[in-house]
Amino acid sequence: MSTRTPQGVVAWIVSLNAVPYLAVPSYWVFGRNKFQDYVIARRNVDSALAVALVL
Repeated sequence: MSTRTPQGVVAWIVSLNAVPYLAVPSYWVFGRNKFQDYVIARRNVDSALAVALVL
């Protein structure tokens, strides 16, 4: 899975706390799509694992 690195998470947290008026719109543009991709990837892995455990 491709997830956000710990450094990326820290950068988002710092920017959201330091300059929220700039960081929130940036997060809407750049951050949410990555999170949705993570959710989809996680669901795919979980379902594949469930199938493997049943066999």
